[in-house]
Amino acid sequence: MVVTDSSGVQIVEYPGAAIDVEAPFALEEEPTGRIGVLDGDEARQFSQIIGAHRTSDGDFVVVDGQGPPLRRFDSSSTLTHTAGSRGEGPGELSASRAIFPTDGGGTRSR
Repeated sequence: MVVTDSSGVQIVEYPGAAIDVEAPFALEEEPTGRIGVLDGDEARQFSQIIGAHRTSDGDFVVVDGQGPPLRRFDSSSTLTHTAGSRGEGPGELSASRAIFPTDGGGTRSR
């Protein structure tokens, strides 16, 4: 049903029932770990997270638009590895836009 209010705005009402779908994932009520900080270790400070994923061995890989582009944290939230630097040469990243898991359990940034 479509009606128009007193200011001329159309309001559309859909009489159907809500769609019942199962969410593709669920969040825990409490975090299992924390990897970022506001102050302190600069390697744990983020400013522009582009993406993140959990590896097959339970580690987390995060791509940040600033700082070290790729950072890997183990399942206890300990920073274990950083990779890449800003630039245009081999091993350097100019603008990461996404992060992807690879078939072998690794990580690829694009």
